[in-house]
Amino acid sequence: MGANLTSAGFASALYNMIPAITFIMAIVLRIEKLRIKSRHSQAKIVGSLVTVVGALLMILYKGPVVEFVWSKARSHRDTATSQSSGNWLTGIFMLLGSCLCWSSFFILQSNTLETYSAELSLTTLICLMGAAMSAVVTLAVEGFSAKPWTIGWDMRLVTAIYSGVVCSGVAYYVQGIVMKERGPVFVTAFNPLCMIITAVLGSIILAEEITLGR
Repeated sequence: MGANLTSAGFASALYNMIPAITFIMAIVLRIEKLRIKSRHSQAKIVGSLVTVVGALLMILYKGPVVEFVWSKARSHRDTATSQSSGNWLTGIFMLLGSCLCWSSFFILQSNTLETYSAELSLTTLICLMGAAMSAVVTLAVEGFSAKPWTIGWDMRLVTAIYSGVVCSGVAYYVQGIVMKERGPVFVTAFNPLCMIITAVLGSIILAEEITLGR
């Protein structure tokens, strides 16, 4: 919903705050040890500050439109101007809440893997619980109408399969293996790559307008 009220590129950029939020939570919960004189800790602090400043820059500064080779002579989809300021602000708060939930999930998964080392079984349990909870939420929001459950032979089916298999199944399993060895902060440090990939794909596929601030 947050991405729908803003844009895919904006949502992925705001997710850059996940490493900083995860880092703070890991320190508070004593999963990470902060040593000010250590270069390793200094790099994490600087990296966290950069992600927060970058996210704030995304919100406060727009700037001119950046044209790419593939985006010339195409009509852009400027979600920022098509949505009202109220909806835009609501979308930002939804995305920030999502960031907090994602950081909590990484911390919880890391803590669970210390006593339950079967990554594949844990991934299966996570997906099953996620499916059950999503079904409950759907029933509460949409009721017993058949429309929300109808997927059809179109992009909705591709989205559901890709999201379930790759974004949930494969991603949770791989990040569980890495997290077990390096911790949750290391895993979330790669989140900014998502912003770059999403921004480029959003410009190519969705013709989204990319500004200098973004």
